[in-house]
Order: sequence, then C-alpha cells, then structure tokens
Amino acid sequence: MFERDYIKKQVDKFFYELALLLQREHPKEERLREIDALGVRYTGDSLEYWQRQSAEALIGQLDIEHLQMVAEMLYQTYALSGNAVQQQKMRLLYEYIQQATGVFSWELNRRIQQLSD
Repeated sequence: MFERDYIKKQVDKFFYELALLLQREHPKEERLREIDALGVRYTGDSLEYWQRQSAEALIGQLDIEHLQMVAEMLYQTYALSGNAVQQQKMRLLYEYIQQATGVFSWELNRRIQQLSD
C-alpha cells in the first residue's frame, strides 16, 4: 500500500516537473537534455536507453506507472524531433497503457490517433 502511494507521488511529481520544463522557452537541444536528466532522475536510465528499447521490451520491463513516464518522455522528444521510428513505438505504448489502465483519456486517444496518421 505504501509502496503504491510512493510510486503514485513520484509519477505525479515527474509529470509536474515535465510540465514546468515544457512551459519554458529553450532551444530544442537544451529541452532534450532537460528531458533526459528528468528521465534519469525518475527512471534511472537515459532517454537514449529508452529510445533504443522496443515497445514490447518496455511493456515487459516496466510497471504501468513507469511505462507512462517513459512514454511521455518519448512523446515529448518525438514532438521536438519528429522521429518516425519512435512514432510507431509510442502508438503501441499508448494503446497498451490505455488498455492496461482501463481508463479512457481524451488526450491519450488523441495522441494514438495522431500517431496513427
């Protein structure tokens, strides 16, 4: 119970810090470095590590909370760089997250549609 609460607080804190980071106007390279640093702090691995992993490997390796954080980092880097290889991976991750959580999210659904185009 306490571990679940701790993980939930960490996820909330991650998304709060990411939102603050995205509100600031910084050059693309600096934003990518900041997202990477945030990822290392909350997941223990670099953005490059997560980018190299397949969607299937991420789904098998991470619990749903950490998968949500990694998917969001990948999405934000995709939004900055438009990497088509990451696009398919993110769509698969978001579809899995939506199915695994059983919660419908307009934002998640919008992203799945955007990544499918």
